[in-house]
Amino acid sequence: MCGENSGHSHHKHHHHHGEKEPSPHHENDHAAGLSLSPSERLIIRLQHSIRHSRDHAMTFRSMADDACEAGAEEAARWIRSAAEHSDRQTEDLENALKMLKNP
Repeated sequence: MCGENSGHSHHKHHHHHGEKEPSPHHENDHAAGLSLSPSERLIIRLQHSIRHSRDHAMTFRSMADDACEAGAEEAARWIRSAAEHSDRQTEDLENALKMLKNP
């Protein structure tokens, strides 16, 4: 498992989640001065969660590489498994977002 290229690019920096869009944590966000509907707020929250989930998967893959470099192949396999679970989670969130955008 270690030494294999999984086809994913890796980068080693910490992600800061300073959003330019309305925060998913504030229910009273406004767009163009109008209150967002519950559906619009949910879409924004899903978009944020999708980005966050992708970031996690990339971080897990980087951590797996680090585990390999440290000679911890078994740990690397578990971390890669977490990355794959995160990928599936992202796909589920993307499917939910598609349903909300195209009911």
